Amino acid sequence: MTEPLVGLFVVMKVPFVATVVVVCVLVGLGLLLVPQSDDLDLLIGLAEAGDAEAQFNLGTNYEIGNGVSIDVEKAASWLRRAADQGHSGAQFSLAQKYFEGAGVDQDTVEAVKWTLLAAKQEHMLAQLSLGQLYFFGQGVQQDDSQAAKWIRKAAEQGYARAEDNLGWLYSNGRGVSQDDNAAIQWYRRAAEKGLATAQFSLGLMYATGRGVGRDMGEAERWYRLAAEQGYAEAKGALLDIENRGDVSEF
Repeated sequence: MTEPLVGLFVVMKVPFVATVVVVCVLVGLGLLLVPQSDDLDLLIGLAEAGDAEAQFNLGTNYEIGNGVSIDVEKAASWLRRAADQGHSGAQFSLAQKYFEGAGVDQDTVEAVKWTLLAAKQEHMLAQLSLGQLYFFGQGVQQDDSQAAKWIRKAAEQGYARAEDNLGWLYSNGRGVSQDDNAAIQWYRRAAEKGLATAQFSLGLMYATGRGVGRDMGEAERWYRLAAEQGYAEAKGALLDIENRGDVSEF
């Protein structure tokens, strides 16, 4: 049975989410340091001297308006300088610019090129993004095997969204051999990190007895954790349990 796309690739059902959102994700993951405006003069000096990290951060400041006025063209220019020096964060951010046509002409070929360069440097958001592009055939030829390859790389770095996506691939046999036990393993890793989509999927596996003994108590526990984060499908599953005591047809 193929699972619904309950939480699959919710970060990017189109190639990339808005850049500012991704910047916030990078900050939260500790992959990006956004300097305070007091340090702006020093940052500009370092960037002009060719420091790739400073160029990346300066470009990001122009992107989000931190200490400077928002200027997408200047953002793209500084990101390009850092990307040309091999800075993986800048490469990933520049890829988004090309997908969106923000500060540069929209160019899917360039976007995929920079995503790949960042992914090869173990940038986990780029790896997940590249896997999703292959899954949906956006900017590249659709290829489930390549999708699974790159999503796995991000998952093995502990990125919860990638772990969730990899669980879905195993559950549905897309790009990998169908394996409910492996699906449970990857869903659980993401669910234990608090990812609502994975919590719901893990609950569904318990409710239907896939890869684990059927256990409605565990199903309800994981649904409730997801529902507490506002996840609508989990709320629906809990209501279904309350009404029928069973979610086998959910």
